[in-house]
Amino acid sequence: MVKIYSILHRVFIFLLLTGFFASQASALVVEKDVEQLTQEADLILTGKVKSMRSHWNEERSLIYTYVTISVSGYIKKNLTLEESEKNREQEIVVRILGGEVDGLRLMVSDTPEFEEGEEVFLFLRSRTDGKTFLKVAGLFQGKYTVESGMAKNRVLGLEIPVEQFTNHVREMVNKQGSRL
Repeated sequence: MVKIYSILHRVFIFLLLTGFFASQASALVVEKDVEQLTQEADLILTGKVKSMRSHWNEERSLIYTYVTISVSGYIKKNLTLEESEKNREQEIVVRILGGEVDGLRLMVSDTPEFEEGEEVFLFLRSRTDGKTFLKVAGLFQGKYTVESGMAKNRVLGLEIPVEQFTNHVREMVNKQGSRL
């Protein structure tokens, strides 16, 4: 009887602690509205996911997924592309933390998820980690799926006509004086 009580007590403490830490971890993502994402982004674009590939970092401690986007239009372009990238302006590569390599999967909460063939509306930031790369601004908040004329962020539960959303973001870009 004492042994069962001891096990139940430990399970209760474990559940209590994991519940506590889970609520603390979810508080780490700073909520951003579209205006903040627009201001923070170096690139805002629409496009289609062409391909995805995952690789280890050099230290083999993290897995990154590289998402190739075929760009259909830029809404904001506050980024000078390197000479080698200027020829490929209609395709960009976004780096996402997480992915699967050799049967090993790294899942990271709050990162956006992509699917090949998916139409997307993205807020992107340029970052440097030895090399310059693009990442989604605001984590999952900066990625919208475009379906049936609607821009949808399933995590946030937002759905807005893509034309209205694009016009709203363009107005904010113009207000901020960003170049295209």
